[in-house]
Amino acid sequence: MRNRIESIAYQCPRKGGASVYRARTLMNAINPHAVYNDDVQCNAIFARKGRVQKTNEQQLILKPNKLGNELKFESNINLEGNFQVKVFDVLGKELLVNNLRLNNTTFTLPFNFSKNAIYFITVLSNNQSFFNFKLIW
Repeated sequence: MRNRIESIAYQCPRKGGASVYRARTLMNAINPHAVYNDDVQCNAIFARKGRVQKTNEQQLILKPNKLGNELKFESNINLEGNFQVKVFDVLGKELLVNNLRLNNTTFTLPFNFSKNAIYFITVLSNNQSFFNFKLIW
């Protein structure tokens, strides 16, 4: 049973959906030090299907501001076009979907969720995963 849960936990969330986050929650009880690199997992899967891969030059940095209850995102490139930010709790429940039209290098989102919790944040561009974050709030 553990091997099955572990194999789901290491999947790309874009492929496995909410079950990946549920498996990760269960795995946390077994191995609280497990690290999941969604950028590598998802890029490996979707690159085989002919999707465009990110270059190493693209960076998106998440700077949480607990006092201001906001998330600030900074990029080293100009972000142009339609973006979507999704926030999930550790059980995979979608808590927030925010659609943005951007033409700059930074953007800020209000974030009024419980403190002392873990969240998974996905930034999508043209319905493709752009960056994934694990936020310990």
